[in-house]
Amino acid sequence: MTLEQFGWTSFFESQEFSGSVGRVAAANHGRFLVWTETGEVDAGVSGLLRKNSLLWPAVGDWVVLHADSSVIVKVLDRKTKLSRKQPEREIREQVLAANIDVLFIVSGLDRDYNERRIERYLVMARESGARPVVLLNKADLADELGVVLPDVLARIEGMTPGLLVLPLCALTGSGLEALRENAARAQDAEHVLAGAATGNHLLLGGNTNGVHQFICDERH
Repeated sequence: MTLEQFGWTSFFESQEFSGSVGRVAAANHGRFLVWTETGEVDAGVSGLLRKNSLLWPAVGDWVVLHADSSVIVKVLDRKTKLSRKQPEREIREQVLAANIDVLFIVSGLDRDYNERRIERYLVMARESGARPVVLLNKADLADELGVVLPDVLARIEGMTPGLLVLPLCALTGSGLEALRENAARAQDAEHVLAGAATGNHLLLGGNTNGVHQFICDERH
């Protein structure tokens, strides 16, 4: 794989850095899975970066690795960021993902369905500059769950002008072709994030060819 296949552009190349670069694909308690040209790297963060940097690595970030170890020494400037405010003594920003153009928001129609959560993600997408697409999984259970699907679609579509909302069923495959077609069109975007707003598994499957696929869960 090349850096360009991960979304590397002249915006990042023009920045000052020394060392190898990679893109953060996953973050977990101070450890980061980084995609590089030579493969995946399980990386930590340097003490200097931990102490002094205003940029803490997030999913989607481009980072600089120490030449002799799997340690992140710098986070490159971001084009976009998906973030929320953390209500503490001093309100601080938590960056959920960086450098994205398209945000797939996945929500099941079962007991975890929450329109306010979807609306929060839509607000964050708008503030970040990413184009949101809402994926409603388990649409086959709508009648059983007492969900009037046309009404749900109308409410969500009304949250953001021009919003694409796709009802899906991962079990039967219903709606997945429309999703894959949309994902294929999204390949023209520099960076694509597939997000799980409610912990559902990503539904993009194996035919997305080049779509940069990450997981972003607001509750974590």
